[in-house]
Amino acid sequence: MKDLYEKIWMALDEKFVRCDEVARILALGLESGKNVLLWGPGGHGKSEMVQLGVSVVASEEETFVQSFGEGMDEATLWGGLDFAALEREKVLRYHPEESFLAKKYAVFEEMFDAPATVLLALKDTLTARKLRKGSQVFAMRTEVIIAITNRDPGEIADLGLAAAALVERFPLQYKVVWPSYKSADYLQLFAKVAPRLTGASLNGSERVLAEVMAKASEGGDIVSPRTAVHALGIVKAASSLRSSKSVEKQDLLDLCFLPGMEQWRVPLF
Repeated sequence: MKDLYEKIWMALDEKFVRCDEVARILALGLESGKNVLLWGPGGHGKSEMVQLGVSVVASEEETFVQSFGEGMDEATLWGGLDFAALEREKVLRYHPEESFLAKKYAVFEEMFDAPATVLLALKDTLTARKLRKGSQVFAMRTEVIIAITNRDPGEIADLGLAAAALVERFPLQYKVVWPSYKSADYLQLFAKVAPRLTGASLNGSERVLAEVMAKASEGGDIVSPRTAVHALGIVKAASSLRSSKSVEKQDLLDLCFLPGMEQWRVPLF
């Protein structure tokens, strides 16, 4: 368990900050065979961390990634309709061998955005550990499912009994957020990300940029880590538009084009 946790943590730590708890819960789930639910506001790298963490123990062939949404239906969930059987026998059959059921690990993106009928069908299959649709039975080979959502599990119960029952099938749960969104937090992120970015030198502007991110987050509408990383790219691009090799304070004015940063349309300095 220690070795698995350390491997996942090392993989995540190369690209992310504040990843210790995510590495821990992924290791716990993969070691124990318990399903994991990661939730929290968008822009904190949940999907990227999960897929990178799972890749430590599994190949792409062993992992199935499924995106849910309002347009999700049972046919998509179970691998698609068997049109030959529908035409020949006039019965609904699926291709579960092409679905998550045939894989060792599954990652469900925004699972609770699916219609209630899909959630109910998924809950029944996870409970029985097999797909049962009429005469069609397919044993579930999946050992661990990691679900990702922006929704609070406490609010998911309001979606109906199917959603509430499905949440119970994910005993390991963690809210992916930063403990604080101060300039020091953003500076730590920039220190991790900046060396991988090409373009103009930041020229020390990352400190000013971190202060801007922290100030913008004070009102409660936080600047997500993803948006903060986008900000690095924007100021570098602004510098390039001036044919400059280094970022200057004036380049930060273009932060006004980022969602939630419109207030910086006026001069900062």
